[in-house]
Amino acid sequence: LAFAEVSGGELKKSAFEVVSEAKRLAAAMGAPMTVCAAGAGITDKLGALGKYGAEKVLAVDSALLENYTNDGYTKAVVALVAAADPAVVLLPASATGKDLAPSIAAALGAPLFTDCTGVVVEDGKVQALRPVYAGKATITWDGVAQYHDQTVGRPQTFQLQVFENGDLVMAWQEVDLDPLAGLV
Repeated sequence: LAFAEVSGGELKKSAFEVVSEAKRLAAAMGAPMTVCAAGAGITDKLGALGKYGAEKVLAVDSALLENYTNDGYTKAVVALVAAADPAVVLLPASATGKDLAPSIAAALGAPLFTDCTGVVVEDGKVQALRPVYAGKATITWDGVAQYHDQTVGRPQTFQLQVFENGDLVMAWQEVDLDPLAGLV
């Protein structure tokens, strides 16, 4: 599952990068390629994701998500992750991605791998790669795909790929974004 970041009602370049990488990863795993997105007025923007490999888009489109807030986006994305039930969730290492990923991981009780420069499949296992010591060495996290693992890729490390535009399935999720919901 790839998180497609929207800002000011437009898809960010990082959305296309993450979707391209998730498509490559999904193909290696033999899994469907699903994208999740949240924002306000995004309905007509999400079709562009098909060009970069998205097969299905799950989205929450609400006026309450016009401006990014951690609590609102966390509720929306956690609901979308639950609906998709992916092995791995990829997010961009943008300011939004870096703020959102820990909250999603905490809400799902899932591990978080940050500042990754690559995600590969070796012997059927997903591995996340992260440079350390000023890039002189690389850490490889094995078995990333346990359950809803969050992987945050560094900006401009995932290459854009253009795919033949197939049928793109769009699904809208209703999520209660009331910040007081569930409080006593």
